[in-house]
Parts: sequence; structure tokens; C-alpha cells
Amino acid sequence: MKIDAMTMCASAFAAAGLASTAAAGQDAATLGAGITGNPRVGVVLQLPPKTKLRSLRPLTRQVEEIFRTARLTLEWELLGGMDRPGLHDQVVVVELRGICSPFRIDAVQGQAEGARLGWTLIQNGEVTPYSVVDCDQIARTLRYSPGSAARQPSRYHEFWALAARVLAHEMLHSLLRTTRHEGTDCLRSPLRQQDLRQPARLQPVEVRALARLAQGAPPTVAKGATRPGEDKQIPAAR
Repeated sequence: MKIDAMTMCASAFAAAGLASTAAAGQDAATLGAGITGNPRVGVVLQLPPKTKLRSLRPLTRQVEEIFRTARLTLEWELLGGMDRPGLHDQVVVVELRGICSPFRIDAVQGQAEGARLGWTLIQNGEVTPYSVVDCDQIARTLRYSPGSAARQPSRYHEFWALAARVLAHEMLHSLLRTTRHEGTDCLRSPLRQQDLRQPARLQPVEVRALARLAQGAPPTVAKGATRPGEDKQIPAAR
């Protein structure tokens, strides 16, 4: 299969109360230690069973690097822990599904063609701060991509690079409240094979829109945001 065939979209979800939920913990604080600046964004993670926070450091590090030019402080939290109301300018909730490890690539089975890697949910036509990233599908996509066996030594890095792109893509949908796609690294749909071999970078218009979050101003990039009563799917990066 080809990476161009990967599909991600959104469906309606009842996200009431999630935007105000943040959790604290020593491991979570360690994960968010790599980036400073404003605005402050709480990334609240709902992890699969038996997943250790520290094992996700390759993912969080790459996501931090993507958002570094926007000078965001990403603070990684756990869903269901100690509440920290009012700490962040924005909060997004990310549910990780499957086994989030590059070692999953050789073991995962099932259909890769056209399946979703992640999606951001909408409710009553509004983009919610709730996203899902399917780690198993990311591993499946890499396993069945052209030349996968020959690239086996590099698939560890490809897994985390693709997972970071998917997560950053969905975070942009949530933070900018938009359903639109562009030809940029972080809002591109579909993804291309070469996207796994070069770092993702925010474009100036995306940086400016994110900078407005701390001011409480609406992000000007969100021209594709849905309006109330317009429930529709977000055809996210595919």
C-alpha cells in the first residue's frame, strides 16, 4: 500500500467536560520538560493499558520540536489524575489506541489500505479538543508500505516520525478549531512517502495563529471550521 492512501477523518463525539480536565504526575512533568514559552497548552493523554509514559518520550520530543517555532509550552498530562484548572491557555485531549511502539510493526496484522491513523472529533458542527491517534494503524501502515523490509533498520525512527506528524496534525485541528487542510507539513492530506524522511515544520501563518491563543483571540487560520448545525467529518491527514 501507499502512504498516500492512508485516511483519517472525524465523527461526532460528546466531549463535555474534557477541555477542563488535566492531570498531574511526576512522569508527566518529565515528559514535558523540553520546551518553554507561551502560550501554555496542556496535552492530556489517555493511554492504552500497560503503556508507560516514559516510553512515549520519542513521540513527545518530536511533537515539541514541531511546535517549537510557535513557542508553545506543551505540558503533557495524564487523564484522570489531579486536576489543575486554569493552568493552561488551551487544553487538548489525545487518546492513544493500540500498542504505541515501533516494535509493533513486525507483529501487527490486518488491513492497512485506507484505514484511519487518527481523527479529531466534532460535536454539533464544532471542532472539539478531543483527538484519537491509532498506534496500531501507524505500525500497520509502515509494515505494508513499499520497501518496508529493506528499510527495517530505519523503521524505528519512521514510526515515531509518523506518529508525531499524526498527533501534531490533530492538535492543529483542535487548537485552531479548523477542518481545513493545506499543502503544509502539518496540515497536509494525504501524507506522502517522503514526509517520513524529513522533519515537519510549521508555516508562518500557522505560527501566527497559534501565537494568538495566549491573547484569547480567535485563530485567523480557521477558515474551514464548521459552524453550529453543520456536523461533518474532518478528512484529516491520510
